[in-house]
Amino acid sequence: MRIDEPLPGKLATYEDCVLIDSSTVQLADRLASKYPACRTNSRAAGLKIHTFMSLTEQQAARVLITGERVADRRAVEIGRWVRERLVMFDLGYLD
Repeated sequence: MRIDEPLPGKLATYEDCVLIDSSTVQLADRLASKYPACRTNSRAAGLKIHTFMSLTEQQAARVLITGERVADRRAVEIGRWVRERLVMFDLGYLD
């Protein structure tokens, strides 16, 4: 469901506001070759779900599934899509 009116308040300067975050999921150990975990002393396999949420679209604009060891920053490709958008993410996405 797209919002056809400008974003409220100070966000009105932007075409959209995109929120980016990731979550990890523990997997069965037999999946360790495809999805290696970061903390192998507690589990062998894990994946990371990177989600890009759009405020104007009110839904996930993009979802990327990687191994848990993939750095958050590698999941974001900065390009023309950021023009006129406020992109918000946590410190895990910085190098």
